[in-house]
Amino acid sequence: MTSPLMLKIFSLTDPSQSQNPGQLERPYNSRRELRKDARHPGGERLFFQIASSQAAELVGTTVHSRVLNVSANGLNIESRAFALEADRLDMWIDNYCRPGKFFLTGDVKWSSNSRDGICCLGIALHDSPTTDLAEWRLAYPG
Repeated sequence: MTSPLMLKIFSLTDPSQSQNPGQLERPYNSRRELRKDARHPGGERLFFQIASSQAAELVGTTVHSRVLNVSANGLNIESRAFALEADRLDMWIDNYCRPGKFFLTGDVKWSSNSRDGICCLGIALHDSPTTDLAEWRLAYPG
């Protein structure tokens, strides 16, 4: 028998194994509603690498996490790794509805820790010719 704690850890390490993939938990910091665009449910796997940070030891760290929800210009993700506000992240997102991955970049606008060590991050996406933001906005219109 698997404990409830182990089920949470398992779903974080492999989002496709989540017990309720269509019903994701609300972000821990829901009082910080900053997005103006429509939100879409998440569930996708996400890898991010910290490209720049005030904490030099974090730069280059690559983390596996899970998308809670998305909009045309932002993401809400959960992870076991912490990132600081204003950190710049490079992200690779698996979208189950399309082949390949989205490559996006964005800044952490807020972060919070929960009691069980899971971190939620609010990320504002940046437009750049080297990212897939135009395709992202087609998949997740505002």
